[in-house]
Amino acid sequence: MFRNLVSAAKRVFQLQPPSQQHLFSLTTEKELAAWEHYSDKSFGGLSTSNFGLGSEGKAVFWGDLSLELDQDKVVRIKKSGFAGLNTKRDYGIFDLAPFDVIEMRLKGDGRAYMTSLRTENWVDRAIADDNSWHHVIHTSNGEWKIYKLAIKDYKRTWHGRVLEEQCEINLSRIVGMGIHVTARTMAGEIQGPGPYRLELDWMRAVRTKDFHRDF
Repeated sequence: MFRNLVSAAKRVFQLQPPSQQHLFSLTTEKELAAWEHYSDKSFGGLSTSNFGLGSEGKAVFWGDLSLELDQDKVVRIKKSGFAGLNTKRDYGIFDLAPFDVIEMRLKGDGRAYMTSLRTENWVDRAIADDNSWHHVIHTSNGEWKIYKLAIKDYKRTWHGRVLEEQCEINLSRIVGMGIHVTARTMAGEIQGPGPYRLELDWMRAVRTKDFHRDF
């Protein structure tokens, strides 16, 4: 009887969730297996991507960006010059509703990278793809740094383009995360085609405000 009353009280007054939630450590081959890398090479471009453990025992995402197209293959893109990382689709679902900041410890190369959150499609069910939101990170060249990304600043996108019509992220149904780089559109210390290198240590969600979930 008492236990039922406690459970009911928790539902009514809702205890505050933890102040942070660990998402990923990227320091072992097993942890890296949750991610997959890609580049425009799969669509007829000439950019490359690689993903593995570096000498510091942290994940490294590296390769070369090219604006050229492979004339010997069937080309399925209009513009090349991109590469990225995504969590695998069968990894699971995150409930990030209690949190308002994503933190990542990264060592960049001076390029701008785009981090993404993907949710189940509830904005436009006529489209089969997941909904996607992006936030740009301007990295410092050769320096480990914790980047703090306010979730409210993520912008809804479609194939990398920011949409004019924005809406709220369904944070309780996050189905994937990603990090992407392009030679074409994002300003940074280093721009355009050429090599890129991003080292990744960990990612977590952080709550900086009181949280009240609507039932």
